[in-house]
Amino acid sequence: MKKFLVGAAAAAAILAPAAASADTTAVVGIQYGNTDIDSFDFDAYGINGAFNHDFSNGTYVQMDAAADRIDAGGCCLDSSYAAVHYGMRNDNYAFGGFVSLDELFIYSGLGIGLEGQWYTSNMVFNGSVANYDFSDLDASMTSVTLDGSYFVTPDFSLTGRATFADDEIYGDDVTVWGIGGEYRFSGQPFSIELGYRQADVFDEDATSWTIGFNIDLGADSLYDRATSGPSQSGASYGHQLLALSPSP
Repeated sequence: MKKFLVGAAAAAAILAPAAASADTTAVVGIQYGNTDIDSFDFDAYGINGAFNHDFSNGTYVQMDAAADRIDAGGCCLDSSYAAVHYGMRNDNYAFGGFVSLDELFIYSGLGIGLEGQWYTSNMVFNGSVANYDFSDLDASMTSVTLDGSYFVTPDFSLTGRATFADDEIYGDDVTVWGIGGEYRFSGQPFSIELGYRQADVFDEDATSWTIGFNIDLGADSLYDRATSGPSQSGASYGHQLLALSPSP
């Protein structure tokens, strides 16, 4: 499964330039993050890719994937996912669902979820509910995530996020609060993102910060990506929560 997930992330990055068109947009990126839990901390390095195609009947399909390398105390672990989304979208809102394959270190699971978006002239709101089943762990996780992004300009956004999970995998409920921002350079497809997260797990605080670099393909701005591109985030948020390595 690991080879499939890593291959999916690589395929998204390789195929996205050829796929980019008026009805197809894509984004590829790299990220680095650090998470500190009490006196223990770990680094995470990742690649990700996503593309979206809008059909003439108002429906869309999105595919996204990510692969992370986690360095914890000199030991390296892997965490990855790949997902397919399908739904409908118009100028005011979007609604759909997704199926994902997730890998958490040596375990694998199946995720399913519903997700939606609502757009205003300078804000985008996202919501998702998902369930992840890891049969080899005999455990599951149900999560609800809400976030909102304010676009200071079409290429500069500030985001706030909250996630609540009933997490049998870690044996405790998990709550995540976070803020982040992304800036796309004028006249360029490149953007940089920063994020900070505070997670409550095992009655301890897990604090995370991340930095990422993205390349947009087909989207004219960050707001364009958020309202008509690969912006459905339910599967990505689940992946981040499972790995306890949140990102913007």
